[in-house]
Amino acid sequence: MYKENIDVILYYPFFFLVYNNNKKLGRLCFYTILSGLSLYEFIDKEMYYFHYNDLNEYNYVGNKCRILAIQYFLTDIFFLNNKSILFHHILMLIAMTWSYILNNGYCLAIYLSLNEISSMFLGLKNLNIFPKYSNICFMISFFVFRILLLPILTYIYSYNNFIFTALLIDNCLHYYWVINLYKKNANKLLN
Repeated sequence: MYKENIDVILYYPFFFLVYNNNKKLGRLCFYTILSGLSLYEFIDKEMYYFHYNDLNEYNYVGNKCRILAIQYFLTDIFFLNNKSILFHHILMLIAMTWSYILNNGYCLAIYLSLNEISSMFLGLKNLNIFPKYSNICFMISFFVFRILLLPILTYIYSYNNFIFTALLIDNCLHYYWVINLYKKNANKLLN
């Protein structure tokens, strides 16, 4: 088990070095690697048909995704000021740790890792790299991978009370963010 994860475990010192020097760049590094892994597997295994919904089905890339996510969330929770993002990170840390301890949820980890595609564009925007286009890509990918995908996953995994509850809370949190962003941008347009 540990030998197969040595690459992901050895990634952490690199991530922490970058994160410690520049948090925005460290986050972008994490988002890019996790998004790339999950998107590759999503396309390669044709997961867009949602036929990989057995919690006990092993997936090599899903295992890597959840370990990367645990490392990231465990580090990032100590440096957050926003309470809703902190709550989201703690929720994901609990869910991914639960998945790791019970040795299941590999494919669900891939689906949830797709959420970080939107974070990747937000990270580019925060680093002022093509901010206009990064913001447009952020809004589109946020809608696709967080607003559309999460309710589908909540429905698919509704047979498991813990996962259903965690996903439902995560859904509500994402809707809360959308409403706040709308209010913030509506005020800018009106002024």
